[in-house]
This record gives sequence, structure tokens and C-alpha cells, in this order.
Amino acid sequence: ITNILLVSNQENVTSWTNHITSTIKNVYPNEHYIELKALSLVGIYLIIFIKDNLKNDISLLDYNIIKTGMYGTLGNKGFFTVFVKCYNKILSIGSGHFEAGQSYNSERVDTLIQLLNNPLNIKKDGYTSFKDSDYWIILGDLNFRIELSYENAVRLIKEKNYEFLYGMDQLNFALKNNKFLEDNINEKKINFDPTYKYEKESNEYAYDEEKIRVPAWTDRILFCKKNGMKMLSYNCIRTIRYSDHRPVVGTFEIIDYDNKRIEI
Repeated sequence: ITNILLVSNQENVTSWTNHITSTIKNVYPNEHYIELKALSLVGIYLIIFIKDNLKNDISLLDYNIIKTGMYGTLGNKGFFTVFVKCYNKILSIGSGHFEAGQSYNSERVDTLIQLLNNPLNIKKDGYTSFKDSDYWIILGDLNFRIELSYENAVRLIKEKNYEFLYGMDQLNFALKNNKFLEDNINEKKINFDPTYKYEKESNEYAYDEEKIRVPAWTDRILFCKKNGMKMLSYNCIRTIRYSDHRPVVGTFEIIDYDNKRIEI
């Protein structure tokens, strides 16, 4: 049974807490989850639930809210970092909505580095920033794009040629060419269609001659390169069609040095 639930959304953030809480009750009718922390900006929402019987073992340490829209003045883009004490370890969660647009790749890379270096504001030996946590997860609309034409991207998607598509993915380029990112970031192999941009209420990719958006894996879940943490599944849900994005889902298992097991 999942011990910690993370939900992040980058649109329609108002009134989500009640909806998510009722959904959790329907999905896990025999389990009791309590809210650990909820954060929201204009374009980002994150809520963390934990099992009630773990409330003495899992607690909130610290959190940061960083705006990056319009040079740090607007909250339509930005990220959260949440630092959680999980038994005797620190689990950190980052949730972001990065700069949009095909040509803003360097800005997205800079924001990702800024998130990894985001400081832990309380004094704790050996821990100074997000990346120093024992375990961490980053999720959200990171907005990285694929460097192909619309036509070639759609053709490769229809062929399920994810390997070639991932080879042209901006985040993949960054992980290969930036040693800091390469040393710190893991992503499980992608075996699902790009999550953006769809026609609403449809599984067809949107096409606009005036503003062409190449299909891309804008929505991602990343995790740390540290022993004890394993991503068990990574997928998207194509049946949820209210948005021009498709949500991604993942599950993690953490087994720490004291053989405590956490599923996220």
C-alpha cells in the first residue's frame, strides 16, 4: 500500500484539494490518509498525503516557494521544494512549472539547476540543498521539448519509436551534456506517447499553422541517483482528456539503510 501520495497540477489549481481528497477515499477505501502539506501559486499546485499511521514517522521540515515568471515576479511559472523527514532520512519533493516555448530550453535548464540547489533553510548536518537530500523526486510540467518538425514527431509517435524521439528530447540533451545534471538526475525509460499538446477531449495532437507546437514530453517525473530508491512504474493516462496535456504517473520504492520500506 502506498505510504506517501504526491499530486501536482499546473492548471486549474483552485478547488483541487477537496476533489483529490474524495478521490483518494474512493481509490483507497480501507486506508486513511492525512494531508501533510499543500502549496499553490498561480500556475502550480502540489499536495502531499501520508498514511495516518505514519504521522509520527513522517513530518514536514521545511518548504520553499520560488517564482520564476517574468524574471521572478510572477507565479505563473516557478517551483516548490518540500523537505520531509521520513523516519531518519530526508525525502525532498520538487514540483515545477517551467518556462514554456520551444526556444526557451536554456531557461528551463537553469531553473532545473536552481531547483536542485534550492537551500534547506533549517540547519542540519550534511544537508544544505535539495540535491543533498537522502532521496528526492521532481515532478511537474517541466516544458522540455523535442527538436523535430511537427510532421516527423507525429510520424515517429505513430510508429512508437520512442527511442528516436527521446534522442531528440531537450532534457535528454541536457542530461548528456551538463555534468551537474548527469551526476544528479535519473529518469526511468519513457515508453509512452508525448504528453503535450493535444486537442481537448481528444487523443489527437493539436495543430495550428500560426503557432506550431511539436508534440513533447513536457510532463516528467525525475528522481535522484542514490542507492535505496527505485522507480517501479512510469506512464501517462490517455483517458483523462480535460486538458491539452496528459497526466503522468509513477510509483517509487525506497528501502533505506535501516530496512524501512516506503512506497510513493
